[in-house]
Amino acid sequence: MALTQGPLRVVLLTDKTSGMSMPIDVSHYSNITIYLKGEGTISAGTLIVEEADYVDAYAGSWSDITGDVPIDCTEVTGGAQKAYQVPIGAYGYLRARIGTTISGAGGSISVVLRCN
Repeated sequence: MALTQGPLRVVLLTDKTSGMSMPIDVSHYSNITIYLKGEGTISAGTLIVEEADYVDAYAGSWSDITGDVPIDCTEVTGGAQKAYQVPIGAYGYLRARIGTTISGAGGSISVVLRCN
């Protein structure tokens, strides 16, 4: 009998201006989307999606899968939402990290991961 994995929705960050999320095991999923939502005015800031094979006792640098250009958080100013489709790959763990601090009048971001 084959094991199946149902859809997954995980809140990674809530109303943050800096920091990173906990790593999430996505090894059973092939379709992964990161949703970014802004609050207030965002005049600067970036989000990076990173991956690693394992998390136990791993102290090294995670691999950036957003490429050479991180996700621009100014695109979600004023409550806007943006979806980032994670490239298809055989991932172990993913996390979201604010690369450049979110700044602006009351600016912050929330990040949700969805997989199936």
